[in-house]
Amino acid sequence: MDIPVIPVSEATLKFATLLGQRIGVVTLYEPYWVIHYRELLRKYGLEAFCIDKDPVRSVDLTTNDAASKGMKEPKIIVEAVRRKAEELAEDGAEAIQVGCGMFSPICTMAGLSSVKDGRVPLLDPLLVGLKTAEMMVTFHQTLGMPFRRGLNAYNPIPMDDLNRIRRSFNLPPV
Repeated sequence: MDIPVIPVSEATLKFATLLGQRIGVVTLYEPYWVIHYRELLRKYGLEAFCIDKDPVRSVDLTTNDAASKGMKEPKIIVEAVRRKAEELAEDGAEAIQVGCGMFSPICTMAGLSSVKDGRVPLLDPLLVGLKTAEMMVTFHQTLGMPFRRGLNAYNPIPMDDLNRIRRSFNLPPV
């Protein structure tokens, strides 16, 4: 496909470095997610931008509770994210990614876009990813600038396989 491929966490974490010298991440409760985001920060070469004290913090709400109770009462999720974001801000974070595709839109819709009296932005990776894709398409259309098509992250689907898949859904070949 000839469209930009946006790794939303990468776009958001790198954008965070434009908003602050020190960044942090609020993520899901399970330890795996803390490890995952620490690895992403290292992979993207952003460790120098991280706050010194534990830049990745998990909420005090299990993912099971977030997905069940939090869907019925979104303020449970919003408050859990706010608490950890405020901790990160107190420890020096100047921009914070909400590292969860479930939490980030809930916080955005609830109006939680910053902490510390509006001085520390909370970044929704779904919004940052979307706006990054829009920007890349605009640059491509107006300046002819090529965009990342995911060739580094994903192998392209061979045309024969793509057409076989399309036939199975009664779609015309490409």
